[in-house]
Amino acid sequence: MTIDHRVLIVDDDTDFADALKEELESKGYRMAVAHTAQEALDNAVAFNPQVVLMDIRLQAGAGDGLDLLGQLKQINPALLGIVMTAYANLETAIKAVQGEVFAFLRKPINQSALATALVRCFERIDGERQARADLTALRESEERYRSIFENALEGIFRFAPAQGFIDANPALVQMLGYGSRAEVLALDLRKDLYADPQDLISLVDQHLANKNVWRLKATWKKRSGELIVVSISSRLVTDSEGRALYYEGMVQELPERKQGLK
Repeated sequence: MTIDHRVLIVDDDTDFADALKEELESKGYRMAVAHTAQEALDNAVAFNPQVVLMDIRLQAGAGDGLDLLGQLKQINPALLGIVMTAYANLETAIKAVQGEVFAFLRKPINQSALATALVRCFERIDGERQARADLTALRESEERYRSIFENALEGIFRFAPAQGFIDANPALVQMLGYGSRAEVLALDLRKDLYADPQDLISLVDQHLANKNVWRLKATWKKRSGELIVVSISSRLVTDSEGRALYYEGMVQELPERKQGLK
């Protein structure tokens, strides 16, 4: 078990809390104990627990467990609470649910039920942590892609056969002689870009057959009507079920020249 699984016990029964701490430490959890609300709040900052095991009823002056859970969540909104009590009733259960308690356990504590509750807690915590890490990695990847996309000397594009270009980088806009990306995205590929529409059909056919296209030659039209020969390398992008989403790739202008349109 990872040593980063931190659990805070909040219970005014010293013997019970210490015994439970020892039991959970033997299972690999990092543990801290608080006997009062103030000790719990101090631990929420110093120990930074991920899960709190708390008695719903503390001694007079020690604070109410569910009210305390709300205060702890203000310090760490991601904190998960497991309530332990020997005094469960409908009113208590309703209050616990309203207090966003993750699990509700009766004293004396069933060790199997406690173990299951903790496993579920950390499955959720670890899952959310991984999701955040994946999102961060995705954003960083997108930022790197966007930097390459915007600054590349070669033309980079995304297109869908039924829509035309759905993205085009500054180099491609410049290559085609247009003043903005919006103008390029508005092009009808068959009429405005490909001198021979069969080249576009060939590109799509090769994608459907091979998914990737490498250095396919085509003749494109610039805004001015000048014809240029380009080399296209692109790939088919699909969703998780293998359905085609769009094509993305790179285009380079070749030194060959065609006579401009009249």
